[in-house]
Amino acid sequence: MNKRLETILGFAFLLGLLFFVGWLISGFFGWMAALDSKVAIALIAASVTIFTSTVAVVLGRYYERKKEQEMAHRDKKIELYDEFTSRLFRLFQDGGKEEGDEELVDFYREVQRKLILWSGPNAVVQYAEWHKKLTSISGDPKVETMMAMIDFFLSLRKDLGLSNKGIRREHMIHFMVRESDLFLRMYEANKEVRFSQIIEAEKKLSGETDS
Repeated sequence: MNKRLETILGFAFLLGLLFFVGWLISGFFGWMAALDSKVAIALIAASVTIFTSTVAVVLGRYYERKKEQEMAHRDKKIELYDEFTSRLFRLFQDGGKEEGDEELVDFYREVQRKLILWSGPNAVVQYAEWHKKLTSISGDPKVETMMAMIDFFLSLRKDLGLSNKGIRREHMIHFMVRESDLFLRMYEANKEVRFSQIIEAEKKLSGETDS
């Protein structure tokens, strides 16, 4: 059977179905017209009530089920984001001394898998941007890598339904960097500034010198 014949048969079936539905509707209204007006009105009122109640129950169940799914999904996100951010902050505090490179690689691979499954579009995009900057690092990293990470953190908050109103990057920097004011000044003056330059400036600020 060629495609042209299949198309013709499809149209014929559709026309037949429409004719049948039209015939049913016409017959229904004809039957209603033959009834006593009071009986017809009562029947219409009862039909509308049943239809409305059915729609209300179906929609109620649908939104209830959707809400339950959203809550379960949100719980997964909270667990994932809490585990991820706590691990990152621990790395900032101890410089990754307690964990080997292989263990960290395995951890981040697992996080990426879960992000793909559970995270919203904006969180996935921001993680991809941060990951791109991380994987392109050769030698001394730029500060913009941390800024991309902060954008990712803010996207996680948004993905959990939290507002980021009034929160700026510099607020997040204060949680991660000892000399946050110096860090921000140097970044604002030069978007290409590197961590080694900021570390050197911090040493001078504290009076330290290389031995």
